[in-house]
Amino acid sequence: MTKRQQPKGRWIRVERRYAIYFRDGFKCGFCRKTLHEDKPHDIVLDHLHPLSKEGGNDSANLLTSCRPCNGRKKDILFEEYVGIADYQRITKQVQKDMTEFLKLGKLYTLKKFSLEECLRLVDLL
Repeated sequence: MTKRQQPKGRWIRVERRYAIYFRDGFKCGFCRKTLHEDKPHDIVLDHLHPLSKEGGNDSANLLTSCRPCNGRKKDILFEEYVGIADYQRITKQVQKDMTEFLKLGKLYTLKKFSLEECLRLVDLL
């Protein structure tokens, strides 16, 4: 992502959205494609438990996804969509403490750090 545009989905504040992207290493949680050079509208947050199935907008229910994977998953529960190895990896990933990632998301949206600086910091967390 080269510009600091607000990604689609206004119901999740932009700094929280970026915090989740940083938590997930700017990679699609399903296919593991690196997304940090993609256009903002090509990076989405997927609900592991869809809103249509009583899932919420909490960080532990949101996973960075590329648009194709998000489209393929639709409103399937993620445990029905992925294999056991991916289920365990994703479950561990979304349970990470968000405190430091939220700070990074805020610093990035305030233009205090570049995307590259934030990604280097993520490697240290």
